[in-house]
Amino acid sequence: MTIINTLFDTYTRIFGQFDARTCGIMSMKDGPSENPWRTTLVPLSFHHQSLYEGISAMSLFHAAREQPALKMEAMEHMRRSIRALMVGINTMPADVALATTVTLAMCEVWDREITSGIAHLRGAKVLIRQLLASFRNPARPRPESDLRRFKMLFNTWQYLNVLSKLTCETDDDDDPLDAVFDDEVDPLMGCAQALFPLIGAVADLIRKVRAAGGRASSEDLARAEFLRDAIVAWEPPLNLRLETSEDPQYDTDSCVATAEAYQHSILLYLHICLPTLLFAPTSPQSTAELAQRVLDLLMSVPLSSRTVVVHLFPLLSAGCEFDGAVEREVVRDRWHALEKRLQLGNVSRAFDVVEEVWRRRRFGGNLGPQGYSSWSWVMKEWRWQVLVG
Repeated sequence: MTIINTLFDTYTRIFGQFDARTCGIMSMKDGPSENPWRTTLVPLSFHHQSLYEGISAMSLFHAAREQPALKMEAMEHMRRSIRALMVGINTMPADVALATTVTLAMCEVWDREITSGIAHLRGAKVLIRQLLASFRNPARPRPESDLRRFKMLFNTWQYLNVLSKLTCETDDDDDPLDAVFDDEVDPLMGCAQALFPLIGAVADLIRKVRAAGGRASSEDLARAEFLRDAIVAWEPPLNLRLETSEDPQYDTDSCVATAEAYQHSILLYLHICLPTLLFAPTSPQSTAELAQRVLDLLMSVPLSSRTVVVHLFPLLSAGCEFDGAVEREVVRDRWHALEKRLQLGNVSRAFDVVEEVWRRRRFGGNLGPQGYSSWSWVMKEWRWQVLVG
């Protein structure tokens, strides 16, 4: 009976933390039936050890921010998850393997803080291709519940994979995956699902240019113009205003502002890395104006809104561009609020990068061949791959 009580106490402690705190930073909507980490993955984990151990590790890594002693326990759960995945990869359902792999990517990010989890995300890509082929096979229709679970896993992977590309120097030569599910607000991408593949394409292009020593070919510039125009033309889905939520901390205005902050921040990144690229007539006409637009959009979102859980990349992208003491203080305050809300080490490491950029700009240090593309340049120098999401 003591063993049973001990197991129950352990489950209550770990999954209580996951339900009360960790789920809330993994989704813009955290109503009782809205957060798929709570409603989909936790129940699934009770039948599969790899996922159970992975979610346990996630919960403990998150809690370890305030209770560092939990990190060793988290690492043991992560090792168990990896072992269970390796042993069962050929026999477990592909969506369970995918869920475990995505969870392990988050564990790695929350453990090491200066990694993007890209290795796990690339492993997940193989599983996604298998599942896409399965769902597209008319001879073997799948239940609607399976499709909903796959949509959630694919979108989570898409969000993490795209943002990891921004700080990872290693090329990904595989063809992009051609699936976009934009029929509802996504837990992490919000209403910007169609925008994220464009962000990933910009990251791929910039890595290609950097690999060539910073020299953009005419083909690269033509690709940049195409991406610039596609990003500028993007608009939130028309049916967004019909969205409702059980979560009082979610609202559509903040969802739209967050998506538009991503839109302008990736334009900012593109223009900084390719300074010869002309600005689109309908967009801000300088990097300073783009940075101010991003900051204005972020500041329009109240800190009480749950959408702030995905504000790291736009705040990083724009925040580095301000030289004035007043603007930097606004960025610093917003950053500290994010750190307090998320309780994640990668948020703190990203702000270390921002402060280093400010220091270099103050003293006129080397900012690299891409001009003020300095946050990515600093990460490259430091060999950091902070997940900016």
